[in-house]
Amino acid sequence: MAEYGNDSIIPGFDEERGDHLNIFLERAETERSIVVHLGDRLDTYNTDYFERAMGMVLAAGYTKIVFACAELGFVSASGMATFSKMWKILHEKGGTMAFAEVQPRVADIFEILGLTGFFPFRASIDKALEEVAREPAKPVALKSMNFTCPGCGRKLTATKAGKFICSSCRTRILLSAEGLARAC
Repeated sequence: MAEYGNDSIIPGFDEERGDHLNIFLERAETERSIVVHLGDRLDTYNTDYFERAMGMVLAAGYTKIVFACAELGFVSASGMATFSKMWKILHEKGGTMAFAEVQPRVADIFEILGLTGFFPFRASIDKALEEVAREPAKPVALKSMNFTCPGCGRKLTATKAGKFICSSCRTRILLSAEGLARAC
């Protein structure tokens, strides 16, 4: 992945570098669209840098973002939270985002956190660009389901049914659409 040259797309973008996170920007042909190639890892140590970098992308007027993740090997919970913040900001601005070429290990993290139905995932950058080029759907108010971990009793929240792992005791949980949780 190329590591420099982003200043030609967004002036001043390359003035700061993140530890163990490479970001390479690529212009897209459709208006207000950009491809953000991510490499290495997005974790607690570099999420502040990532948030500042994405703030620059938004400030430059890009509201249709594809995150190309072919070289991204890990995303922590704080990285996932940053993606969720980006989604919220983009939807407030009438924009959208999609993920392309996500590695299986990273896809598993999205799935464990119940976010695979929340974000669009596409096999290629071209398919992800097609996704963000469409008119974005109206923002949807998500309903939260509160449940208790069957392993440790911790109170947890999810936005949809699915498989989860408790962040406290690492119990695998299957949450039904009715909000019933059981160990699996």
